[in-house]
Amino acid sequence: MRRTEMLQGLREMKFEEVYERFRGGRLFCSLYTDRGSHYFHTPKAGEPVSKTVLTEVGRALEGLGIRHIAAYSPEARGRSERLFETLQDRLVKELADAGIDDIETANRFIRETYLPAHNRRFMVEAAEAGSAFIAWRREDLDEILCCEEERVVDRDNSVAFARLKLQIEPSPPRRHFVRATVKVRRYVSGEIGLFYGPRCIGRYGPSKAAWHASTPRNLIAGACPRRSNQERSGQLTCHQNRTS
Repeated sequence: MRRTEMLQGLREMKFEEVYERFRGGRLFCSLYTDRGSHYFHTPKAGEPVSKTVLTEVGRALEGLGIRHIAAYSPEARGRSERLFETLQDRLVKELADAGIDDIETANRFIRETYLPAHNRRFMVEAAEAGSAFIAWRREDLDEILCCEEERVVDRDNSVAFARLKLQIEPSPPRRHFVRATVKVRRYVSGEIGLFYGPRCIGRYGPSKAAWHASTPRNLIAGACPRRSNQERSGQLTCHQNRTS
């Protein structure tokens, strides 16, 4: 696996974790994490994290109005390490005892069995009643909790992204977007969105669904169905970047 693919996978995994927390429509006020490169940009090793150059996770949290706190003290790192030790020891053994050897089943076990049991054993009653969570009343959570990158449209009115060629169809604002700078968003679902400013100019299904064994080199799939409150246009043309 290439390093860029590994980093992309790590970013998407972190978004899935955050998305799971917000799926019920409740947001917290601050998030306290380590200073890993998926959370913060550190200009120079050993120095404070940048407050102006944001990672994908940092950009999303800023868009939600959530304060992102970086852990610096040994005590803070110690709390994280103790939790990691618990999860890497206890959880691995419980997965093995349950005979689980695939990710989907493991995630379901963690969600439905392990975490409820863990919380029953280690949860401490809050000193004050009530909840610090804030209700999320907007409908664009998916547009914030996603990986977002800028691209310049090629001369054939397409965008290269993640080893795919995203073909842009003509739309009312303009006949083509050649040389325009656009934003590509990859959502937790695997779907891809293409934006020119606030306008959605393309919506594409998960890349895995676009591959067909009958057409090994040039793979074409139609744009995915319309999403609520979003415009939809575009067609997905995938070209493998391999000669073999």
